[in-house]
Amino acid sequence: MLAASDEGVVLHVRGFAVLRATYEAEGYYDETADGDPEEEELYLIEVLDAPLATRAAEAMDGEAVWPLAHLGLSDPVLRRLFPVAEGQSDAEELSIVEKYLLVLAHALESERAPAARQRLLAASAGWSPAVIADAFHELPAGWRAGGREEG
Repeated sequence: MLAASDEGVVLHVRGFAVLRATYEAEGYYDETADGDPEEEELYLIEVLDAPLATRAAEAMDGEAVWPLAHLGLSDPVLRRLFPVAEGQSDAEELSIVEKYLLVLAHALESERAPAARQRLLAASAGWSPAVIADAFHELPAGWRAGGREEG
């Protein structure tokens, strides 16, 4: 289930994890991007598993999230920049943040080793919008649907 609001996006993959992207600030600039995009938004990305089940339940507004697998991540939090969201012309179109969470969740679920999951999470901080869009289109149809809810 995917839930989006002005404050961020929460993805609950039943029996696996809750991924949360919380909006923190706008007006950031990635010096390595050569001015494209000119301005970006900062998000806190969290991957919540069994040891953090209380926070995971809070992330889903109290909805039951049990059982969650223990993912073995040594650092389940990162910050990353996304291009400033322009007004979406198609209300059915997922935002780049929603697509990122779906791609990340699918990749993490496909990995079994905690160390590989940790490397994957860290590497995802550098995924470009084009990489995210391409990976999103390669997801199975059920993942692309995402069970989206507006909040």
